[in-house]
Amino acid sequence: MTEPGLRARKKEATRQAIRAAAVALYRSRGPHDVTVDQICEKAGVSGRTFFNYFDSKEAAVFSIALTADGVRTGVAARPAKESPLASLRAVFTERFEEVSNDPTFGDRALLLREYPELWGRLAHVNKVVEEAAIAAIAERTGLARDDLYVRITVEAAFAANRSAFKCWYPGSEPGLVELLHRAMDALASGLEPPA
Repeated sequence: MTEPGLRARKKEATRQAIRAAAVALYRSRGPHDVTVDQICEKAGVSGRTFFNYFDSKEAAVFSIALTADGVRTGVAARPAKESPLASLRAVFTERFEEVSNDPTFGDRALLLREYPELWGRLAHVNKVVEEAAIAAIAERTGLARDDLYVRITVEAAFAANRSAFKCWYPGSEPGLVELLHRAMDALASGLEPPA
């Protein structure tokens, strides 16, 4: 894989600065007492720059680890004989390995523990990615997007993903990737209780 160019690295650094500022302010002031202007000031960017990256303060806080394009290309790149659930596990694992040591990602996990009512907003942001996964699994299996198997596979995998994230406490064991594997193992076993 080639290294991203200077421009791409600068854009990612700006995106990360905005995201980190938004999460830090949400944690310190509470979700309802933060404005886009405050986020811009903390991140050292203009309002115009902010809106080049995110369409709202919630989008900055809840921008997700896995993008719609990321899940589509990730699933498409998996071996053809691999099961859809295994493909989703691999895509989730790869992304969690990339972000689980990112302090902003950990702070967002803590934010969601502090303000559990924010899970609904995160679910709303994640819906676009879930729909991309449905399209990718439908294409992979040759089934329709509204086929029950396609939907239940993707929705169960995303529920396992959320459960792993909810059980994760940044900086402690088990780590996020291990929790994801445990959750996906539970799905693969038909949700048999642990011995």
